[in-house]
Amino acid sequence: PPLTSVAEMEANRVRRAMLGDWVFATTGHRLENGSDEGFCEGLWDGVLLCQLLTALSRSSHWPADASLPLHGQSTVIASKNHTLFVGAAMQVGLKPGDLFALEDLGR
Repeated sequence: PPLTSVAEMEANRVRRAMLGDWVFATTGHRLENGSDEGFCEGLWDGVLLCQLLTALSRSSHWPADASLPLHGQSTVIASKNHTLFVGAAMQVGLKPGDLFALEDLGR
């Protein structure tokens, strides 16, 4: 839903900035944080999500082929990376209700 007040928009901007700083400190990758759309775009292909989970878990939860995450802008690649991310996130203790669908990132 669209934000309705200046206070909500400012709170959202602050959250994006804080999360962007944390992502950069964790992975060295900068997300565009000027808008929700730009921020989500940086997460859409799933590569950064997989990098974050790897950095946070400090142990390997990835398939043995180590070719993942896949790089590219196709929906098929993003879907495969999202599936990989969700599976690994659940292995480290996240519950399905704490996760999101690929569509939540806005494409």
